[in-house]
Formats: sequence, C-alpha cells, structure tokens
Amino acid sequence: MITLALLLSVAAGHAAEVTEMPPALRGDIGIRFDGYRQNDRLVEGVEEVGRRQIVDNQLTLAAEFSFVKGASLFVELPRFANTIHFPEANVMAFDPINDGGTMVDTIALEDERTLTGAGFGGTWIGLSGAPFHEALFARRGDRSSWRFDAAYRFADRTSFWTATDGERGGGVGANAFKLTSSFSTTHKQSQPYLRATLLRAGRQTVEVRDEAGELRIQNAIIRPASRVDLRTGTELQVYRDDASGSELNLDFSASFGYRSPQTIPSGLLLPSILDASRSVLVEAAEQTYLDLGFALNSRISEYAQLNLGAEIGTVSPQRLEHLYDVSTGFGTVSWQLFVEARFRARDPLIKNAFTPAE
Repeated sequence: MITLALLLSVAAGHAAEVTEMPPALRGDIGIRFDGYRQNDRLVEGVEEVGRRQIVDNQLTLAAEFSFVKGASLFVELPRFANTIHFPEANVMAFDPINDGGTMVDTIALEDERTLTGAGFGGTWIGLSGAPFHEALFARRGDRSSWRFDAAYRFADRTSFWTATDGERGGGVGANAFKLTSSFSTTHKQSQPYLRATLLRAGRQTVEVRDEAGELRIQNAIIRPASRVDLRTGTELQVYRDDASGSELNLDFSASFGYRSPQTIPSGLLLPSILDASRSVLVEAAEQTYLDLGFALNSRISEYAQLNLGAEIGTVSPQRLEHLYDVSTGFGTVSWQLFVEARFRARDPLIKNAFTPAE
C-alpha cells in the first residue's frame, strides 16, 4: 500500500535517464564502471575445438556542460582493461586436403593462452541538443523529450591490436563518429523510452608487434567494427521527494545490436594459428546480439546520482578469422554490470540569476 501511494504521487515534468540534460549554465561530472563478460564455445564444423572467455572492463570519466537551455557540450575519457582467455583449445594444424588450417582431432594446447591489454582509449567530445523536453521546457507544455547527440572519438596511439614495449593497449585505437537519438515521454507513473545509436569506426595504420617486440605487420590498416544499437525500455518511478530532489526509478530495458565485420591482425581471436598467417590481416565476421537489462537509478539529492544495473544476453555465432573455418557456437551467454556516480551542478543561485523567464 505504501508503494502504491508513492506511485500515485509521481509528478510530471521529469525526463527519463536517457534524455536527461542539465539546465542552462549547469552541468554534470561523473564516473562510470562497466564490466562485461562473454563465454564462447569454439567449433569447427560440428566439432567443439576449444573455449574462450572475453572480459572487458571500462572506466569512463565524463563531464557535460549546458551553455544554453537545450544544448550542451560533453567530454568522455575511457580507460580499458581487456582480456581474451582460452582455458582449453586444440592446436591449429595444417590440413593438406583442404590446404588450410584445422583444429579438429589435433592435440590440445599445453598451456592456457591469455591476451591482456590496458590503457586509455580515445577521448570522446560531442554536442547535444533537445528540440523539445519535458523538464527543460515544462512551461511551454512539452509532453515528451528528444535528446540528440553527435560525438567524435579521437584516435589513440595504443590499442589492443598491437603491443608497445611488450604490453598491449586498451580499446580499438581508431577514431570514430557516433550519432545517438533518444526519445522519452511520461505515461502515468512510467516513462517509456527509445534510444538509437550509430557508431562509424574509422581506419588506423599501425605497426603490429607482439609482446616479444617482433614486428609482424608493417603499415597495417586496422578497421574496427562499426555498430548499430537499438534500446527500448521504461522507467518506473517508485519514489520522489520534491523538497530534497531525491527519487528512485526502476529501469527495465531490451537491446538489439549489430556489429559489422572488422579487419584485425591474425591470432588475436583464436588460441592457435598457422605460422603462415602471423603476418597478415584477417576479417572477423559480423555479429548481432540481444540483451535484457535492469537498472536502479537513484538520486540521493538534487546534486547526487547513483545508478546500478545489469544486463544478460546472447551473441550470434561469428567466424573469427576468414582464413580458418572456426566459429563461435550457438548459445553464447554474455552479461554486464555497471555502476555510475554523478555530481549534478544545480546551484539555486545560478538558477535564479541566469535562467530566463519562459
């Protein structure tokens, strides 16, 4: 009964998390941690030839400042820690019948193979706009919110694809351009939303070296995957205190995405390759994925935000390198956890001094 009373007391004029934007001359500063894990079976034909685990951790520092109502500038600085681990796998051997490599009926690798990389990725800088918005333009009667983002990622000299001084970097290295369009509205006690993201990755020319410092490919043109993401969901507000600005929202979502093929050095996504392919670039096939998510978005006060969430999903099978008939199998399970803390600059003195009348 208490929860029902709280739900009935929810007020309008509040944007969902995906469309929230600071008022004029105020901003947000935050930090977010994302932990991702994926478990794959490696198959060749109908035979299982190994297993793979992918662990990607990302820590992102972010800041956003609204220079005028409905428009803002934002910056994001990510740091990555990437791991690809093969707990068990067969050795890649030459098959004279198919004139290529095979892992079927070969001996097992003597040692588990693990690739690790860490470091800062390219900095994102972008602009956001809100042509209409429930919270920012409440006085003119807007009943929905639209936030549009355009961002550019600068290329980074280090990446997971090559080692520098015996250590691999984090992230993909290449520059990128990203467009994001988010819509939300308020319907009684819920706020359904839709977000679409298009990321177009650029190309980067690098010298590919292994951990021993050996030059494997000179002037390699790396092309990381581009992607398209579509996320839909709803936020349910279960508590709000107008006096302190505190609130609690439950976020239920579903995401569908597509990752394009990518051109990368051979031997990173497979536990074993033939010596003949160590100095060539290969193409990893495209992928689709589906995730279900739940988040707890809590605003401790008008100035502090803490979000916790988790996603679980599956990824479609993928041929890992076009030179070898080895793919991930059906039934891949992935999951992700995130924690985000954000300081929201909402000084009442600034608000009263600089916010123009509607």
